[in-house]
Amino acid sequence: MSSIDEKWLLDRGARIANLANQGRVERTQINGLLTFLQNTRSVEQLELYVLRQAGRDELNQEMAKELLRAIEEIKGKGGDTVQTVLSLLGYTKWSFEAIDGLRIQGQVNDLKSLVSAVLGQPRTGGTQKQGMH
Repeated sequence: MSSIDEKWLLDRGARIANLANQGRVERTQINGLLTFLQNTRSVEQLELYVLRQAGRDELNQEMAKELLRAIEEIKGKGGDTVQTVLSLLGYTKWSFEAIDGLRIQGQVNDLKSLVSAVLGQPRTGGTQKQGMH
């Protein structure tokens, strides 16, 4: 992995997932981002795809901007950019699946604050139920 550390990826994934949850993004959209990059292996094409999906209101603007900022930061560090962005999207997916359907109150800036926000939250049902992955 590049010089981006695992904690940074986990924290940023939690933040992006919370923004997606607040924006009522569907689980299939998060999965679609991961699949898109796995298939194309192009971070630049992924960035264009994120812009397209945000323009179509499939991704909310705040989530899309945070994801694009994270991707740009990863690109600036060098290393295996595709693998690092795949890790970020994987952590985003896991975080999103953990909070899908929850009404998180307050600011979520990292994994620790996401965990704190989730503790004691009642589950109201997610955007789309799928099998365990």
